Amino acid sequence: MEKKINKTRLVLIIWIIIGILSVVITLPIYLKYKNDYTLFALMLAIILAYEFVMRIMLGGILVLPNHNPKGLIYRVRDWEIKYFNKHNYKKRVNNLPTFNPKQYDPTILTLDEIIQNTCKNEFTHRCYFVLTYVPIIWCAFVTWWYALIALGIAIIVCIHDVVLISFQRFTRNRLIKLNERRKK
Repeated sequence: MEKKINKTRLVLIIWIIIGILSVVITLPIYLKYKNDYTLFALMLAIILAYEFVMRIMLGGILVLPNHNPKGLIYRVRDWEIKYFNKHNYKKRVNNLPTFNPKQYDPTILTLDEIIQNTCKNEFTHRCYFVLTYVPIIWCAFVTWWYALIALGIAIIVCIHDVVLISFQRFTRNRLIKLNERRKK
């Protein structure tokens, strides 16, 4: 049986390869020339490689523990629901890329399991959000300029995580309501 590779996984794998290759290529260049331009290229390559490798390594680990979907951290606030409605999340949610589509397949999983998966994935993206700022610390040891570059990259990457967190929250809120209606 042929396994079809998910486009999201393929893109992430390609980015990881590009990130690691860029470090492998820029490191010897920096060691040979040791100037500001090659250091900049090396730092940029290390930051990007870190972002993608960190996500792939932690992705499998962070989705292991179960979470309480009715817990305080996962509860959707009224202002969030207004935001979701204003920005038409209902139409956009189906166009989002998914690393593992089987986590949301109602033919394989129960509604409770899908709700649990939204919690796990939200938690994972929250951890990514925090860990994205780690390169700022070690870039600050080189120079403040590289720390600013790392901060800029972290902000751009975190926007991606915030979007995915918000869609997890939107989806879970709808699934919980659907599950409660089905149980009645």
